[in-house]
Amino acid sequence: MAPTKPLPAIIPLVLYNGEIPWEVPANIRDAIGEMPGGLTHMRPSVPYILLDKHRFDVDRQVEERNLTAFLFNLSSHPQALNCTNLANG
Repeated sequence: MAPTKPLPAIIPLVLYNGEIPWEVPANIRDAIGEMPGGLTHMRPSVPYILLDKHRFDVDRQVEERNLTAFLFNLSSHPQALNCTNLANG
C-alpha cells in the first residue's frame, strides 16, 4: 500500500460467548489502567462493536440464517462441517 493512501476502514468487533455477560467498557481506552509517566498519550482509543451471546436469541437467529448466529456457531464448533451445514441451511 502506498504511504500516501489512507488505510481501509477497520471495524473492531468483539464476539463474546463466555459464561457471564460482557461488562468491559465499550472503548478499550476505558479498560486500560493508568499509563506510567509520560505514556498517557499512547493509550489507544478503540471503540468496538460487541456481539454478546447473552444478548441474542441465538436459536431464533439460526433459524433466520443470521450472520451473528453463524459467527457464534463458528466459535462454538470450529469443525468446518458444522459451519458449512449452518451456512447452507
